[in-house]
Parts: sequence; structure tokens; C-alpha cells
Amino acid sequence: MSTDTPLIPHTARGDSKLYHKDRPGWIPEWIGDDWDPNPYAYQTEEQLMPAGHYHSLYIQILAEMLRPLLEQLGLRLYIDVFLFYRDWEGRKQRIAPDVLVAPGREQQIDESPHSYDLDNEPIPRCVVEIASPSSRESDLQNKPLYYAALGIGEYLLLDIEDENERLLSQIGIRLWRLEQNVLLPVEPDPEGYLVLTSIGVRLRAEGRRLELRVAETGELLRTSPELTAALAAAETARAAAETARAAAEQRAEEETAARKQAEEELARLRAELAQLRDKS
Repeated sequence: MSTDTPLIPHTARGDSKLYHKDRPGWIPEWIGDDWDPNPYAYQTEEQLMPAGHYHSLYIQILAEMLRPLLEQLGLRLYIDVFLFYRDWEGRKQRIAPDVLVAPGREQQIDESPHSYDLDNEPIPRCVVEIASPSSRESDLQNKPLYYAALGIGEYLLLDIEDENERLLSQIGIRLWRLEQNVLLPVEPDPEGYLVLTSIGVRLRAEGRRLELRVAETGELLRTSPELTAALAAAETARAAAETARAAAEQRAEEETAARKQAEEELARLRAELAQLRDKS
């Protein structure tokens, strides 16, 4: 979600206890001193707006592909959570990235957090945004500045819809990487992959399909439907191989029986010929 509040880098923040009781920056100016301390209060229309079908679909695809790998790395996905930070005055602010990847154990569904507070948690490894027509400008221009100021190492942007909210025939992927406190654009490698070094993943888009691979091994990361389809294909191939093996064994048995029968017939004929020669 967009925000116009200036940030400060994580390394420049002061004691997290300072300003703890100060008025957070997301509280509207027209609210008096009796403001609601609930950190989820006063959400804007943009924050309350439900994500579109394609937006949710691609978040789900990324989550299914990445979760098994991230679990091995001691990382986890935080989806649609408020990221709390402090601005240059030390005042609490919030922004709502689509996906955060940060250290932490995988939790049960009923334990899923609704926020990620930089006062208490380490800086996320990377952030992912799914661009929409209304957020594209902010995602391209403002978000790299905000996430760089927070010290987030990589920022990945998926551009999936046109101005009429129709799914693009070719998904756009952009990646920024933090260098000297600035998020700089990353170019694809010769094969068209962008490399998320923070989690060791190469990714590219083939039309509307995302392809993710483990950078070190080249292993393809799949969604549940893809894994199910791959398993079904493997089972079909195994059954076909078993059928072919059984048919080959049957042919071998038939050939052995035919050879035996031919040898027995040959032996009978030789014996009969020998008897005729003896009589003569």
C-alpha cells in the first residue's frame, strides 16, 4: 500500500523504546488525543480494498513454490501483513507489502501474524509486490525508495494486469537489489532469469507462467497442481513401463517356449532319420 511518510534507514533508528507512546503516523489529523491505539485502526480505503483475483492467484502461486525451500532455509512468508517501522522523527508508521520473506519458523494457519514490527523483528530478506493499474506508479517509483530506507535487501515486482485489469499475455518481472543504501535495478542473466540472491532463487516468466528454480541446483520449484500433475505423469509412465516390461517378459517366455519346441522337433527328426539309416 502507498504511504507518503518519510523513512529513515534501519541503521539510523534510535532506541526502539523512544516514542513508543507517541501518536503513530497513520492516525488522521482530525482525530483528537483520544485516538485508538489499535495498530490496525484507521485503515485507508486502499488498505481495506480486497485484492483482485489475479493478484491473489499469483501470491498463492509464489507461496506454494517458495514455502518448502524457505522452510529449509529457516525463512518464512508473511502475506498481506502490516510492516511497522519508524520514520525520521522516530514516529511509528506502517506499510502493507504483498509478501515479506524474513527469518522465522513456519507457523500454523491459526498462528498467522497480521504484522511485522521492525522494532522487534530483523529486517526482511526481500519484499514482493504484485502491481495493479492503480499501484503501478507507486510500485515502480516510490516503493524502491521506501524499502531501501528500511534496509531491505531485494524488492521484486510482478506486473500482471493491463490498465483494464485484464491479465497480461506476458507477465513483467522487475528486481531491485540494495547497494550502498540504494535499491538498484537488476538485469536478467543470459537465460532471462532474475536471481533473488537473498533466498537463492532464479525466476522468469514464460507468458503467464512463472518459472522458479533453486539457483544452486537448478531444481524446478512447483505449485501443488504442478506437483500433482507431475506425480500423475510419473505414475502413468511407471505403469506404462511396467506394462511394457510384462509384455517383454511374456514375449521372452513365448520365444523360449517356441525355441524349446523347435529344438525338441529337431531332435525328434534327427532320431527318426537315424533310425531310417540303421534299417537301411
